[in-house]
Amino acid sequence: MRYYETLFIVHPNYEQERLNSVIKMVEGHIAEIGGHVLAVDDWGKRRLAYPIEKQKSGNYVLIYFEAEPSAVVELQTWFELQAQILAQLVVRLDEKPAGVPSHHDDDDEEDPDEIIDKSSADDESDEDYDEDEIEDEDEEKEDDSGVMSEENVKETV
Repeated sequence: MRYYETLFIVHPNYEQERLNSVIKMVEGHIAEIGGHVLAVDDWGKRRLAYPIEKQKSGNYVLIYFEAEPSAVVELQTWFELQAQILAQLVVRLDEKPAGVPSHHDDDDEEDPDEIIDKSSADDESDEDYDEDEIEDEDEEKEDDSGVMSEENVKETV
């Protein structure tokens, strides 16, 4: 199975309960065609770049899932038949989305202590990076008016 993400836009006039039922319907159809939903992210109502079916905004929903390539073709066809979905896009991902658990990982779960150790190791590498030093350097390059002089601009470039 491959990893995919689908972003679809639901009609803007749907209240939250009705939007949730559309999301559940999409999740159910993904399961029906042999896929497995990994994560759902409701982005909320946003303005569209251009009108779609005379609508200027829509409810954006992003779903990460895994499925066979043939199932994705069926999903796209199904999306086209849904009147409540204004637009959709399915994209194949090269690898599993970060931070999203997969149902295949159940056997290979990591010990929670190991996860903590990994995150603390990452914190140590960030200690070398000091934001205050960078801010001090920027302040030195500004003159009293707060505008960078021509000489300082050349130094930064």
